[in-house]
Amino acid sequence: MLTVILLGIVTACIDLIEFPLKNETKQLVVFGQLTNLEEPHYLYLSETFSGSKNPLIINGVLITTALPSPVKGARVTLYDNQGNSYPYREIEPGKYELQELTAALPGVEYSVRIQRGNQIYESIPQSISELVGIDSTYYEITEDVYPSKDGKRLTHLINVFAETTLPETENELFLRWEVEEVYYWELTFFPNPFNVPPPDCFVYSNPDPQRITLFRNSRVNSKTITNQVTSREIDATFKNRHYFIVRQLSLNEDNYRYWNEVKQLVGNTGSVFDTPPAAITSNLINKTNEDEKVLGYFEVSRVSETRFFLVRGFIPYYLEPYCEYDPQKPRSEYPEECVSCSNVPNSTGVRPPWF
Repeated sequence: MLTVILLGIVTACIDLIEFPLKNETKQLVVFGQLTNLEEPHYLYLSETFSGSKNPLIINGVLITTALPSPVKGARVTLYDNQGNSYPYREIEPGKYELQELTAALPGVEYSVRIQRGNQIYESIPQSISELVGIDSTYYEITEDVYPSKDGKRLTHLINVFAETTLPETENELFLRWEVEEVYYWELTFFPNPFNVPPPDCFVYSNPDPQRITLFRNSRVNSKTITNQVTSREIDATFKNRHYFIVRQLSLNEDNYRYWNEVKQLVGNTGSVFDTPPAAITSNLINKTNEDEKVLGYFEVSRVSETRFFLVRGFIPYYLEPYCEYDPQKPRSEYPEECVSCSNVPNSTGVRPPWF
């Protein structure tokens, strides 16, 4: 059975959600997000490999699961129901950034149109939800034991929670949480004649991309709810300031159904009690060939965002040296990610304005 990677996105990077796919022909994978926040809005296009494709080698690691290849050169346009259109510009292979519109407006319906050769894909029109909850975030540090080559390994974890005050409404409310972390990565400071420190390096990541946290208010009577929204191991990335950004998205029912289907599929463990794998319903249609099944979703959501940070003093455990300079150690023996920011995935030298 072929495994395909579904592109999930937060504000600055791509993350991977794996799920099984029976169809071994190439399929278009789309993921885009338009929100009410004044922020860059991206749409990602890729295509699954057929089962006959050879495995990939990425950074010297053999990948037996075929990753989607980016779709380049597509023409992507956002339309609203007031007669306006806004182009996307391809800024990286398969990554398209919305131009001329900085945020979705209340009461306006939006749809995206993708033209690839003679194939035209369109999403179902949708508008941002009227209401969203208010999050109060906090974290807990715990210990856990994991098996390792030497027997068992004690691991320290940070678990992030969102306590949400729900809005007053008689209508159904559909929510989803996504978490991004942004941290300062300190490169090795090698001695030099001018004592110039290494450049700044900021890293974006999703700490727990397989976790999908959803809520539907028809299933609870309380005015507040609490969800664990992410968990990750404490490591060298906590040596400097380390932010967690929690985004709460208010969805429509179709969008909620899509993420719930994804959650059920990636959560299957292979036991006889599992829900049988089913086709995940996308809101994108190939207008020139409606029999084609498109993967992914274009979502229009109202977002509430909170963030907090930790510094080394907040971590009650010793953090092993990683990139610290050692005069007895040749430069060639340092890990690549200690030498250059460009060797760190999803990194940038540009400091976020709130960091």
